[in-house]
Amino acid sequence: MIPWDPDAPSGPAKPGTTPDNLAPLCRRHHRAKTDGRWRYVVLTDPAADPPGDPNNRPGHPPDHLWTGPHGETFLVTGGPTVTLGDP
Repeated sequence: MIPWDPDAPSGPAKPGTTPDNLAPLCRRHHRAKTDGRWRYVVLTDPAADPPGDPNNRPGHPPDHLWTGPHGETFLVTGGPTVTLGDP
């Protein structure tokens, strides 16, 4: 999968919703991801979410690593959000 780059003059088409980019985002964060230059990666934990659930549901919501338009990074978990670093 090629990440969408809103500044690329001839970049790939803007991706739609796929199973790979689903996340329980509020309206504000969905717009930041979709319309802005923020991006995130879903961090899966196979030890916490072992395969074999017949409904294929994780035991807890996955963590997300967000990157802002200026390179700042944040770890968003079920607890407090952690600032990991600025560029």
